[in-house]
Amino acid sequence: MLILILIINYKKRILAEQKYNIIKEEYDGYKKHYKKITERNKKLKYIRHDLVKQIAVTNELMDKDDIVNVIILQKKEISENNGIIFDAEVYSPGIDFSEPDIISLISNLLDNAIEACMRVNKELTPKIKMTIKEKYICVINDKLSTESIEPEILKTSKKDKANHGYGIQIIKEVVKKYKGTINFCDYGDKLETKIRFL
Repeated sequence: MLILILIINYKKRILAEQKYNIIKEEYDGYKKHYKKITERNKKLKYIRHDLVKQIAVTNELMDKDDIVNVIILQKKEISENNGIIFDAEVYSPGIDFSEPDIISLISNLLDNAIEACMRVNKELTPKIKMTIKEKYICVINDKLSTESIEPEILKTSKKDKANHGYGIQIIKEVVKKYKGTINFCDYGDKLETKIRFL
């Protein structure tokens, strides 16, 4: 009788282990599937973030040489509508950028500067200064002195965090693609972003 009970208990344990392994395999499968979906959604949001800028510029382009000017005019208008002084000194870039890359780089640099200025007290008249010359790009913008800039962990301050916060990452990828370097200099109430290409 004791042997029979032991056999039954052993079989129950084996069945329980088999059932656990099946459930674990299903759970692991769901985890992998969820991870793939999450990564794909993140990539789609990243593409969408940049595509909006591409469309906004290309809808107004006359020819390729006007790309930088079109972007700057768009951002100048946005800045002035928000009480921001916008100044730009632009020469032909010494880098053979593709159209999507130059749009991504300039648009994201200026969007970040505009967002920072919009958080500044408007009575102080925030300013943005952009310089593009040869293989050098520089953007200096006012910001809140209480905002400490940490480039590696810089995140969006927008409420819609799920669809924003990709600007810095996009800028870094374009700079890397064209073998450049980027530096963020925090001067308290100002941020200087300097990009140099080889």
